[in-house]
Parts: sequence; C-alpha cells; structure tokens
Amino acid sequence: MPHRLRSLYQPLNDPIFTQNLMDALDEHEAQSSEAAASSPPPMNFTEEDISTQTLFLEEFSEGDEVDEEFNPGRNDTRRRAIRRSDDEKAIAVLQYMSNISHFSLRKFFEVLFTSENPQIKHASGIFFRDGSGGTEVMDLWWEMATHLQRGDNQPMSTWTITHAAELCKKEFSFLTDRASSGPHADDAYTLRVNADTVTMDFVQSFDLGSLTACYDRTLPLFQHILGECIGSKSIRGRNPDHARTTATSILLNMRSRRTNYQAAAHAVILWDQRVPKRLVQGLNHIGFSTSYYFQITAIQSLSRDCVRRARIAAADPTKLKMLPYDNFN
Repeated sequence: MPHRLRSLYQPLNDPIFTQNLMDALDEHEAQSSEAAASSPPPMNFTEEDISTQTLFLEEFSEGDEVDEEFNPGRNDTRRRAIRRSDDEKAIAVLQYMSNISHFSLRKFFEVLFTSENPQIKHASGIFFRDGSGGTEVMDLWWEMATHLQRGDNQPMSTWTITHAAELCKKEFSFLTDRASSGPHADDAYTLRVNADTVTMDFVQSFDLGSLTACYDRTLPLFQHILGECIGSKSIRGRNPDHARTTATSILLNMRSRRTNYQAAAHAVILWDQRVPKRLVQGLNHIGFSTSYYFQITAIQSLSRDCVRRARIAAADPTKLKMLPYDNFN
C-alpha cells in the first residue's frame, strides 16, 4: 500500500478514534429523528375561534356535504363524508350547549336578540335579514303551543291579542290624539267636522264607500281584524263593508269626539227623520251620533247655506224660477 493511503487509514486502527466517531454518529441520529407523539396535542378554543354566524345560516358550512364530483381512484382509500340530517345537527348544537353551565336554550335566545355585542348582533341580523325568518318561527311556536295545551292556547292567545291591540291603538292614534305627528294628518283633518261649517257640500259628498276606502288605507290592521270577524259575505242585502265602516267610526268617535265625520252625518239624518232629543242623546253616548247641541247648530248652519244658495240662484238671470204653492190654512 502506498505511503499516502496508509497514512489516511491509520486512524481507523486507533480504538480511541473509532469510539469517538461512533458516539458522534449516534448523537446526530438522535437529534435528527424525534420520537412520534403518542397522542395529538390538546386543542384550546377561544370565543374568537367559534363563529356564531355558522350557527344561524340556513345551511351549515361544516364540510359534511357529499362531493358529487369526487371519484376515488383504484388506490384511493378515502371515504365519503356522511351527510348529517337537520336533527343530527340540532343534537350536536344542544350537546355543545349542555357543556356550558348556567346557559339554557331560553337564555340563549334572550342573549341572541338583546345583546349589543357586534358579533351576536350580526348573527341575529342574518336571522331577520329576509323579513320572514321571525314570522316562520312564530308560526312554529303557535302550532307547538296549541298542540302541547290541547287546543287551549290561552297564554299565546293573550300575548297575540295584547300586541295586536297595541298595533290597532297606534293606528287609531294617528287619526285622533296624535294626528298632527302621524302619517295621515290630511285624512284626520277631513274626519273632523265643525258644526258651524256643515253645508250642502258636506251632505252631498258623504259616501260610505269613500269612507270605507279611507279606513282601509289608514287603518289596515284593524280593518283586517273586523273583516275576519264580520265576514265578507252579504246576507239579504246587508253590506259587511258598511258595517265595519260604521263600527270603526263609532270607535273613533268614542276615542275622540272631534273625529265625528260619520256621526255628524247621522245627526243630520236623525233630524230629518224627526228623531226625539232623548234618542239622539242616547246614540251620542255610544258614538253613533253627535250631541243634540251639535245637531241643532249643524242644522242652523245648513239652513244658512241653503238660503245663501237660494239667493244666488234667484239673482242668476239664466236660471228658471219656480214658486211652489201650497194651499193650507
């Protein structure tokens, strides 16, 4: 062996050098290959990691939908995800909530729709975004409450009527005590009649059909309730629309004496039919007619307007004058 090669391999014959080399290799291998963990590290979730938006979207984006375009190859061992039903998704949410202490389903809804937290308000806004989500849920609550109480849904009925009454009260206020600040100020002004301003124009323009259209436009919710109660079928010439219009006028006059459009017309009709004073006063107490004093004042105003019209006609040379003669002692 040449002298140069013999000098290169000479250290391998040294036992101390060989032992040091083996120890260095073992240490390098231990550092480059870490032992696999026996279990995955724990996952710590925070409130920010949990998005409330996915809880209230119509479809959950959980990745549990089946990929219709997935076509596993011959050597592909992946398995399709199983589609979960809505019941299973609901159970999963309830199971998650059961792990939170002192937080019931009722408390969850209360916080969801009353919280000022921006993230929660965003989630509840998605629920009401299309305008029909809330009413659909209320329909389900109504049916469920009726079923559980075997048709006697008194608490839910009381709640419904209470809120319906508040809506009707608001409609009535825009024609009576809050007319100036409401959206129907012009209609409210038309429905108020002063006894000193009753003329032939008022008598000739009064029409129940036009008044019905006015109430349908200004009191739609209350008219819907009355229409369902009375029905839309006429019986022996009786007009249900005229009935609900008269009922509405009576109630408006009971709320405010100044809202007396139809009551003033009734007062003129009662005077024409020579209805006694006592009966007029009684009808005034239930809002069907104005007071007896209003009736007399209105007739005097109407008489003055008729005399004014007669004088104008008499002074008009283009109009034919006829003088009726009634021979009586």
